[in-house]
Amino acid sequence: MHAASRGTATPSGQGFGAPRADLPEDARRPNGTLPAIALGPAADIDPLDPAVLLRRTSSGRRFDGRPVRVDGVSAVLSHAVEALRRLRRVSGGLLGQDVELHCAAHRVEGVPRGWYRYDHRGARLVASGIGTGDDSALVLQRAQLADSINIELAAFTVHVTAPVDFLARGRGVRGYREQQLAVGAAVDALALAATAAGLGSHPVLGFDAGTVDRAYGLPAGTGAHAQISVGLTRPVVNWEISVVPDER
Repeated sequence: MHAASRGTATPSGQGFGAPRADLPEDARRPNGTLPAIALGPAADIDPLDPAVLLRRTSSGRRFDGRPVRVDGVSAVLSHAVEALRRLRRVSGGLLGQDVELHCAAHRVEGVPRGWYRYDHRGARLVASGIGTGDDSALVLQRAQLADSINIELAAFTVHVTAPVDFLARGRGVRGYREQQLAVGAAVDALALAATAAGLGSHPVLGFDAGTVDRAYGLPAGTGAHAQISVGLTRPVVNWEISVVPDER
């Protein structure tokens, strides 16, 4: 594996993934015919504030079902896009160029439940795939490979999408590793921004990607690589204290 990562593969039309099932008819509708939700100004957050870095966590607290304001969603998504933009800049365009964000809205004020593509240029959510009206939280709860978190009470869920057939693009195993670095950076940026906005987050890798891909109507060759659910959380039942060095 390490030897293969140092080279590049010959472009090939054959991928590792199983063939995608046909999408339902409404999942093939062009995005231009579906509604778009303008997110407006993002909440003022500082994800790199030391206090935020200390509070950032991905475990323990369960979602409580309360809705969140749309400016919080805008802040979380826009910060992740900015992180990917910086990643592309510092890597000379090598990392993150194929990564996009999709968002399933569950309990966001002013945003109908459903499946959306995040259009960062227009700062808006564009309905995609099966569109709005679907109970996306319940779909994702059932799509978990292990029933570990209560997504059905989250406010929204972000999926990091990217090409799934890295060999077909001639980038080889090394290209796949580079892509996963960008996916991980996006998830970390989403979690930090959620913490800065006063929200809890739960990244998940164990989910039925086929269900998610069909819901968003993703084109063949593109899929969801990571998932992070975000929302307001219940207080934890255990004590949380700061640990400081003994100066004696």
